[in-house]
Amino acid sequence: MALVPEDNILSTSSKEPGRIEWEKDVVSDMINLYCRKRHNTPKGELCRECADLLSYSLERLDRCRYGEEKPTCKNCPTHCYRPVERERIRAVMRFSGLRLFLRAPVKWMVHAFHDRVRLRAIEQRKIEGEAGGQEDHPSSGSS
Repeated sequence: MALVPEDNILSTSSKEPGRIEWEKDVVSDMINLYCRKRHNTPKGELCRECADLLSYSLERLDRCRYGEEKPTCKNCPTHCYRPVERERIRAVMRFSGLRLFLRAPVKWMVHAFHDRVRLRAIEQRKIEGEAGGQEDHPSSGSS
């Protein structure tokens, strides 16, 4: 099993701080914990499979349509992962979720709390969009 230093993968993330960066940090922690415990990799290194999953996850976060209001993947109305990667990340999250709570309870609670806030913001925007009708959409223009 080939090992990949974690910093090689994380260096591709954007420089802007915020919720997306927070999510990247959380998914990185989860994948690192999973890889260390399930694949017996040294701390700070990932096997090729986990490195690929982390890279894919970071790319998905960079392209998230909800931006800084993104809910956690579990509660997101749009599933952007391909089916194979979705099952892989679910396995990682199932394994790492409780363990992350035990290792970093404050980080886990902040993650869970902000998820509820972001879901409300998305639902509110959806309601406002439905109430606004077609006149709010630039593509329905009257040119």
